[in-house]
Amino acid sequence: MKILSVKDPEFRKYGRVIEGIDFSNIIKEMGNTPCPDDVVYVPSVKELEACPEYKQIAESLYGGMPIQIGYCNGNNVLLNAVEYHRDSEINVRQM
Repeated sequence: MKILSVKDPEFRKYGRVIEGIDFSNIIKEMGNTPCPDDVVYVPSVKELEACPEYKQIAESLYGGMPIQIGYCNGNNVLLNAVEYHRDSEINVRQM
């Protein structure tokens, strides 16, 4: 198996890596969310949406449109769902 970086040109059609936004407040607030043995999905969390990054994300990535900030937490062993969005989705990964 060949493992590539998400910055590799082969991933370009799937999205891009967002740089220049400090997500530290959202990451810190995520520490207050559960991480169960199964998986929980919460599409909108007022505490996450109260973080200062909300405004920067909404303005710089979504043209000022209102956005939702939520989470999908837990431990999963299957990839058994497909989502369709009419808009882009941002996934934050703590490095």
